[in-house]
Amino acid sequence: MVSEGTEVRKKRDISNQLPRIVTSDGHLIFMTGVNHNITFKSSSGGFVNIDGHDLKDLISSQKKLNVNLKSELEQMKASQQTLNSLLYTNITRKLTSMEQNYNRLKSRLQNLNLTVSNLLSQSSQTPPSASQLRTLKTTVDQLQSSVQEVKTDLEEDNCASNPCLHGGTCYDRYKGFYCNCIPGWMGPSCSEDVNECSEFVGTQLGCQNGGTCINTYGSYRCQCSADWHGIHCSTRHDDCTGSSSSELCGHGTCVNVKRQQPNQPKYSCICEPGWTHPSNSPSCTVDIDECNLVSSPCFKHAQVHCINLPGSFRCSPCPTGYTGDGVTCNYVGFCGSNNGGCHPSATCSENTYDCGGSYTGVNGSFSYPTVEVCGETIRGKTHGVIRSPGYPHNYPHNRDCVWTIEVEPNKDIYIHFGEVSLEDGVFCYDYLEIRNGLTADAALLRKICHSGSPKPLRSTEPYLYIRFHTDSSYSAKGFHISFSSMEDLQGCGGMRSQKEGVITSTNFPNSYGSNEDCVWIIQPQHTVIFSFDVLDLPGESPCLSDYVEVRDGSLPVSPLIGRYCGQTKPSEIFSNQNSIWVHFKSNVSDTHMGFRARWKVACGGTYREPSGVLQTPFYGASGDNDTNEICIYVIWQQPSKLISLIFEIYSYYDQSINGTNCTSNYIEIRQGTSKTSPLLGKYCNYVNLPPAITAQGQMRIEFKGGSGSLGFRANYTTNDAGCGGVLTGPLGTVASPLKGDSYPNGIQCTWNIIVDPQLLITLVFTQFALESHSTCHHDYVKIIDGKKPSNELK
Repeated sequence: MVSEGTEVRKKRDISNQLPRIVTSDGHLIFMTGVNHNITFKSSSGGFVNIDGHDLKDLISSQKKLNVNLKSELEQMKASQQTLNSLLYTNITRKLTSMEQNYNRLKSRLQNLNLTVSNLLSQSSQTPPSASQLRTLKTTVDQLQSSVQEVKTDLEEDNCASNPCLHGGTCYDRYKGFYCNCIPGWMGPSCSEDVNECSEFVGTQLGCQNGGTCINTYGSYRCQCSADWHGIHCSTRHDDCTGSSSSELCGHGTCVNVKRQQPNQPKYSCICEPGWTHPSNSPSCTVDIDECNLVSSPCFKHAQVHCINLPGSFRCSPCPTGYTGDGVTCNYVGFCGSNNGGCHPSATCSENTYDCGGSYTGVNGSFSYPTVEVCGETIRGKTHGVIRSPGYPHNYPHNRDCVWTIEVEPNKDIYIHFGEVSLEDGVFCYDYLEIRNGLTADAALLRKICHSGSPKPLRSTEPYLYIRFHTDSSYSAKGFHISFSSMEDLQGCGGMRSQKEGVITSTNFPNSYGSNEDCVWIIQPQHTVIFSFDVLDLPGESPCLSDYVEVRDGSLPVSPLIGRYCGQTKPSEIFSNQNSIWVHFKSNVSDTHMGFRARWKVACGGTYREPSGVLQTPFYGASGDNDTNEICIYVIWQQPSKLISLIFEIYSYYDQSINGTNCTSNYIEIRQGTSKTSPLLGKYCNYVNLPPAITAQGQMRIEFKGGSGSLGFRANYTTNDAGCGGVLTGPLGTVASPLKGDSYPNGIQCTWNIIVDPQLLITLVFTQFALESHSTCHHDYVKIIDGKKPSNELK
């Protein structure tokens, strides 16, 4: 209540022209009036400090840095001008030297013409004396010698000796040459390494964020501080690289996923069998209660109980009259266990049970429990288990079981193989087939017809088609596999392990989004051929804005193959490693269609080394070589060389094929490099293939796989003609070639002695005289026991 005459205090009107200090949720905010400034001034001897740093010093340091950077840029420009000047001076000096030689020759020719003219004028009066003729001959000879010398210098190819090192291009010049060096090398013969650490310091190509630059021959690398990674230490570690999978995912493996918000880690977890993740976290911390599944994993009997365990389960013992592990119990009869509980002297007899009731009438039908049904359509489940019929006991004959799995549209399916025990054989009589779809003609992911523990696989679709086939003869324990659904990584980045496939930028063929940052790791466990179908990105080399980067390996620091942008597609990329790293990056401004690229496992190749190994992709894995692609291997040596090819012991045999009449599952060897070169042998049924030898320095091997093919592996060696070779007889002699009374210099001879596998080889030296050296560094004889180079006999 306000008494009469009391002045009421009015609420102050806060004008936009007045400065204010505001606190909000612990924040302190300084605000000025409209069009007014905030100014900090210190008195004499005072400072304006920010986190303990004098603001004046920070500004001064920045100004000095700008001055130093400007100075270094000017030095770089001056260095370039100096280099151009030196190059121009060198060329000018060469041209001047040629001009001087030309002038000297011209002068001597003029003198010779004058001398001849004088002699001709005198000859009409007085014949030339012998002394004059000798003088004239000497002059002509000298001139001829000089002309010949200049001609020789001009015709000499100064690039014939390949003086330019490290990939430099040689240009022939008068009495010399010029080398155009590739980036990373410099000097007259490209032998001097460019110190990129000094060249790129302070630029975008230098090591960023405290990284240490280490110069290497022809290149450089950055040793990053703990919190950064990448070629130039420009990418901060996050997500899966920040901690171990156990810390991030618990009972699972961490897989990077594109971030949706800045500074907010995002990843998914591939859970181990028996574990899943809660709805609010990707970590695999929730145990799957196998005992509450629709189909109990234990034997269906009232006395057999399922006991759930963290990440697993166990079953109580089988009831009396049964034997087994609780998962499967086989009836052996009550008397079969401990004599049915009867005294040892007593006789146990089984009770007789009636089942099914009684029937009357003229006709009717009855049934009895049949063999366990196999195959199922699985929809909407996040995880589950699939077993062969009868597992863990042998599966029945003549069965074709098909399971189809369908999960949410934005999910992939992860398959983990608990156990696989099938009839082994190259013909795949019994097999487990997994396809990337819902039909029998979907893309094949894996075909298994052996025993072991195959590596896990992941679909690229929310569907899987699984077929189990058995024949009428041998059977084995079967298989036990588990599946789980996980977030689809197809849109942007992810792991790819298929033999071939396609990756695209997001929204392709429509424009991709801003700030995309996608990484694909393609690792089919073999070398890869990678190519672009479409490339439509803004910019041009060196592609500092939007780009696709490809590296030879599975890490962001693996050797760089190339960084691509614009609309010009590069040629096919062949990896040297068994994986490639693909990084797509976009900025916040202009976006285009993006890219579509495909990969496939590489096979074949050209081999120019004196020795090596030829191997088909997925050698030894039945089904993985089932392809229509033809692999061609060419061994290319000097024409005088002898090539020996020896196959590892490997067999493939089909009784329905005779001779060389086959269109798949064959190996064809030719003496030469073309399809029409002389045929050395074609093998459709190959059991312990014989060695192949060609004496013309070239060999062509063509391979085409088929159903049941395991591929092949072979070793080749190169020898000088007249020494080396393959010896298969029970007795024989090897000797070094002779040139006069001793062996020639610079030769290399390899003999492969191959006899029946049941026999051993005895080697006796009757003569031995080589150049002596404590470590046999120069001339030597090496003996290897078997095919592995490491099994050297000493």
